[in-house]
Amino acid sequence: MRHPSRFLGAALLGVALWTSPALAQSVDTGILGTVSDGSGAVIPGSDITVTSVATNVVHNTVTQPNGTFEVRYLVPGDYVVQASLTGFRTERTTVSLRVGQLARLTFTLQVGSLGEVVDVQAEGLLLETQSGVTGNVVTADALVNMPLNGRNFTTLGNLTAGVVASNTQFRASGARGMYQQVSFDGVSALNNRGNNLFMYPSVDAVEEFKVQATNYTAEYGGHAGANVQLQLKSGGNTFHGSAFDYVRSDGLDARNYFAPAPSPKPQLDRQQFGGVVGGPVRRNQTFFMASYEGVRETRETVALTNVLTAAMRRGDFSEVAGVVIRDPFTNQPFPNNTIPQNRLDPLAISMINDYQPLPNQTGANNFRGLTRTEDTQNQIVTRVDHVISQKQKIFGHYLYQGRDNPSIPINPAFPAPRVFNNHSMAVQHVTTWSSSVLNEIRFGYMRGDLNRLSPRRLT
Repeated sequence: MRHPSRFLGAALLGVALWTSPALAQSVDTGILGTVSDGSGAVIPGSDITVTSVATNVVHNTVTQPNGTFEVRYLVPGDYVVQASLTGFRTERTTVSLRVGQLARLTFTLQVGSLGEVVDVQAEGLLLETQSGVTGNVVTADALVNMPLNGRNFTTLGNLTAGVVASNTQFRASGARGMYQQVSFDGVSALNNRGNNLFMYPSVDAVEEFKVQATNYTAEYGGHAGANVQLQLKSGGNTFHGSAFDYVRSDGLDARNYFAPAPSPKPQLDRQQFGGVVGGPVRRNQTFFMASYEGVRETRETVALTNVLTAAMRRGDFSEVAGVVIRDPFTNQPFPNNTIPQNRLDPLAISMINDYQPLPNQTGANNFRGLTRTEDTQNQIVTRVDHVISQKQKIFGHYLYQGRDNPSIPINPAFPAPRVFNNHSMAVQHVTTWSSSVLNEIRFGYMRGDLNRLSPRRLT
């Protein structure tokens, strides 16, 4: 049967307005701060400049009457933050931002010439002081350098305390996986039928992801379990790229203990390959990232089952100990546990002979064979970031993952074709009207199509 699962995985077309100071945690990365003088008095009207190291894109704002400022909806990465005001020395520092982090900075301007610049030495990652959320950020370095069987990013969710992650679910602090929330660039990536994750962006295309286990704010909404925010990579002012190819083969494996010769050796041929490239379309303004990953796998596994013997197919169950075969009409036992030939249904006998193999060994599990699965995957990930002006910026991503994963059980008469195609799209437009008013519009689309056609029940 066909199970379509078509859904808007965060069919969100919303407008959000913030007025400074805004202390609630945002779904995006941002920098908050305060500017004061040597006596501790706050300084309103200070010029704040936030410059991306990778793209050289500049964000400008000024401090409010209470001396605070904020710059929101930044892409995770390194930024140079500068505070300046006539009559004071300019102060500058570098900060590394993580996904979903609101970093708080404090500038203390000293009296002096505007042309004098004081560089503040960075001291690693800033602590999260805006909320009591517990969680962990898995960075790009960890994604590409740690051993990762199958290159599935979800496995690294287990690095977060209190979290148990599998292929399709994150379980946090005792909450079931069905209560998880996973988003790609702020757009839900879950199948809404079982609240499972079926899309796994290539780890080379992921900037980082954050797993929040407890105490996250209500704006993340939807569910009460683990909250996972994945950020795709963005391009920069320089071109970067990488390629990979991982190969596994049964030629490097020992024979399975349960498949002694002359039984065939289970086959394993797996190849996972692809690459990613990113860079500028127009320097300092438009940037792109594109990724492709493919999987080609054939895998066999030893399996045991019980089938009807040749005697049983003739109605002779005398070899079965401890079981009495009774006549359904009289409830009397059949002599010698043998069903008369005239009581056997020819259609049933034909179906058994056509669709069930004969035993190939003795014992309770009298048939030994191989199950076989094939896996063909093609994944494309693209993201484009564009700076329209000092006040407007926009980004969009598109992710396609196609999977053909047929399965042949130990009884080859009952194959199970499985085709699963997924699409994810997101567009976000941010306008900074003033230093105290910001407008965000985000649209997300998610669709998954699952085809399962088989005469047997799938588990």
